Amino acid sequence: MGWIKSFKGDWGFVNSQSFDGDLFIGLRSNPQLQGMPSAGDQVMFQISVGPGGKAEAINVQVLAADQVLATPAADQISASPAADTAGIELQESQAPGTKDTCADPLQ
Repeated sequence: MGWIKSFKGDWGFVNSQSFDGDLFIGLRSNPQLQGMPSAGDQVMFQISVGPGGKAEAINVQVLAADQVLATPAADQISASPAADTAGIELQESQAPGTKDTCADPLQ
């Protein structure tokens, strides 16, 4: 789980307490998103690593207020990692015909 750091046009960045730094999010890889996400929106997503090694948020779902477990306070939004990885799954994109690899950090 994480939150939208910024979003402009058809792309932006997601942050999470589960990893350091910003993660790219694009509407091209997330056609299910209705409208443009706003900064601060709480989201669930998977992480896809493409053939070029670049990570991207996919299958992004904006959470309703009643689905949010805990919203990080403004002073807690930092690049420090946390043990909670709920709602984040890593996927490696591979060539067609090969088996997809999924790593669930909770297992």
